[in-house]
Amino acid sequence: MSELDLLTALESGLDLHATQAEEIMARDHLAVTEDTTIEEALRLMRERHALVLPVERNGMLADCVTRHDVLRAWLYQAGTMT
Repeated sequence: MSELDLLTALESGLDLHATQAEEIMARDHLAVTEDTTIEEALRLMRERHALVLPVERNGMLADCVTRHDVLRAWLYQAGTMT
């Protein structure tokens, strides 16, 4: 469930205390794996307007990568950051 899912639910007047997560979470699951390249992660973020990508390992949530993480990795690869 994303922040946008929660904001949309709140905007529609749903009582979050009486609402199950599955009722408001997005159905089109977006996630990457540890093998996803920086370029692919950035492409997905841009296309889906995502600020954060869940990272899955063996079908389970292992971590999250943010736009800031992608920028830092890109700068590191370019040699402008140590």
